Amino acid sequence: QAQAKNIDDPLALSLYNEFERKMRLAHFDDNYIYPVRAIANRSMIDTESLDSKTLSNQTERLQSIIEQRKLVRLNKFANRASYEGEKTGSFDAWLLQIVFYNFAWYLAFEYNSEKEKGLLRLERLDRLYLESELTETRTEKKQKESLKKLTKLLSASPGIFLGNDPTTQKAFLSSNKEKQKTAEIMIELWFTEKIFNFIAEGTKRFSPQRMKMTKPSKSISNFDHHKSLFTLNKSKDIEKPYRFQVTLPTWSLQDYDLLRWILGFGGQVKVHKPQVLQDKVIELSTNILEVYKNNI
Repeated sequence: QAQAKNIDDPLALSLYNEFERKMRLAHFDDNYIYPVRAIANRSMIDTESLDSKTLSNQTERLQSIIEQRKLVRLNKFANRASYEGEKTGSFDAWLLQIVFYNFAWYLAFEYNSEKEKGLLRLERLDRLYLESELTETRTEKKQKESLKKLTKLLSASPGIFLGNDPTTQKAFLSSNKEKQKTAEIMIELWFTEKIFNFIAEGTKRFSPQRMKMTKPSKSISNFDHHKSLFTLNKSKDIEKPYRFQVTLPTWSLQDYDLLRWILGFGGQVKVHKPQVLQDKVIELSTNILEVYKNNI
């Protein structure tokens, strides 16, 4: 029920409605079942108000295309929101997965167009429509290989933004460690003691193999199990002595989820490095102050 109604999963909703109808016919509808579990996330998209062509209203068709491993031609609605520098027009793609993230459904796909060939990306379903299904298909092996790459990129990234460059993605996925390093960036944040006690509890916030932290002042559960995470010495900053390091793909520096996470701590955190991220946070903070300067 929660999956069907909170995140508007059309397949789950169809199943739930049919099950509910049969429960009423069997006169079980008056038996109240306490909802022990719930999904707090909910979709922010009103699918009923969208154009009938939007992919949000064609998930069963998308599922069939993914299972058949067919090449398709997609396009974006001209009247939908877009990011600065985002490409417009139709493009060919292999569809990989339908993903719910935070407040909306996304389509994961692999570009098959000339310039972006091989680029793995996620786009909101309500921003896309299907121009046509093409005749070309690919093997199950190739489809699984692409899905494996997608899963690896998502698990290494702070959000679902995977960059705009297939070459950088390939470098990050490379088995060559030196080549992989060209697509990585090490981020170090310094926290106050008050907020760091919360940070230290997130031992799986990012890949544990890519994180390092200062040992927190308060012990956390299963500390011995995560002892290898807490190996950093304290910083020289008296106010923010607790260090947090994570190695991420280079495209993470443009990821709004990472920026929102950092800015959400306000003055309790300082970006120590890299300089480019520190400059970005300063720019955003300055812009916020500019909005409220007449109120100060």
